[in-house]
Amino acid sequence: MKSVMVGLALALALAACGSDGEPSGGAPAATPAPPDETSKPAPHGETPPAAAETVAERPGCGELCQNAGPPAGTDNPGCPGNDSDNCAPCPEGGCAALLTESADVHDGIFTVRMRCNADQRCVGAFHAYVPMTISSPIAASDVSVPAGRSAEVAIALTSFGRHVVAVTGRFRGSVYVFLEGTGVDQLESRDFTAPTLSLSSARERFVACGGDIEVAANTSCPFARKVFAMYASGRAAGRVRSPTTGRSYEMSCSSDATAVYCGGGDDAFLTFPQRVAELGE
Repeated sequence: MKSVMVGLALALALAACGSDGEPSGGAPAATPAPPDETSKPAPHGETPPAAAETVAERPGCGELCQNAGPPAGTDNPGCPGNDSDNCAPCPEGGCAALLTESADVHDGIFTVRMRCNADQRCVGAFHAYVPMTISSPIAASDVSVPAGRSAEVAIALTSFGRHVVAVTGRFRGSVYVFLEGTGVDQLESRDFTAPTLSLSSARERFVACGGDIEVAANTSCPFARKVFAMYASGRAAGRVRSPTTGRSYEMSCSSDATAVYCGGGDDAFLTFPQRVAELGE
């Protein structure tokens, strides 16, 4: 049976890659330490000196991980030529199974347990997104599980995802697993209903900019208000000029049922309630 595309709902304590230089497919970037209680947002485009985590210590994100995205039509990342007609068959229910129901995030990393049901090693990439969106992954890492066995797999949040998870301490999102040769895997979903995973994380300190807009460190309020105006005008992505630095940054926004999360530039991030965006306030 050919691999079937399916979005998998993930309950995350889990923007868009958050910083310039991060691959569009969501390769995780170094994770800045949280600002202290007396700090103020740094002007957009300036990285706080507290950024300390070493990239080499984080799970990798190779070519498939960086370039894969939810497929459209016959497109199926991971299959030869990204064509679903070339996908290798998987056992009924999929080549892999997600066994984890909940996990804690530490330093931008969490662990899931996966089982490989295929006759060959399950090698590919794990992506997580804000529910019902296909832009800017909140988590992206390589995965490799021996054939017929289960294994613990470390997954890294993207810089965008780190903020999304930390804004509430718990988050529900969507997951895709792309396997080399078989494409987007079902993870044992027979009715196209995504399995769930609950991730919890320490909350991040955000700064209020008025109008229910909140920003993370390294994001100025004037810039955040311009990004909000872009989204309220009906554009979920685009280049926005920062009044603070005078430079333009590529930003993209994802929304769930209650909130909008926007990230990009040099680890810029802001969030605001969905109802506020609908009112255009």
